[in-house]
Amino acid sequence: MTTRQHSFVPAASVGTASARPALSADPWAEIETAIEDLRDALESIDAALPGLVIDLPSVMAGHPLVNLGSANATALKKIAAALRQSQK
Repeated sequence: MTTRQHSFVPAASVGTASARPALSADPWAEIETAIEDLRDALESIDAALPGLVIDLPSVMAGHPLVNLGSANATALKKIAAALRQSQK
């Protein structure tokens, strides 16, 4: 049986020496704000991730994560196109 481990590394720190960001005083509020930011961005490209929810065990463990699941092919294509466009 394989155990899955999640690690959170923000995009800004990818490729740097820092392995994990410092937690804010209220990680719950921080993760809720991040979810709302992502929902707003997805809405701007007419896409949604219905499974966008806080992973409660990770919050209790002190390293909040978000489940991004339940996207259909259309939403994934829109997200991919928006990401490609942002790299130009």
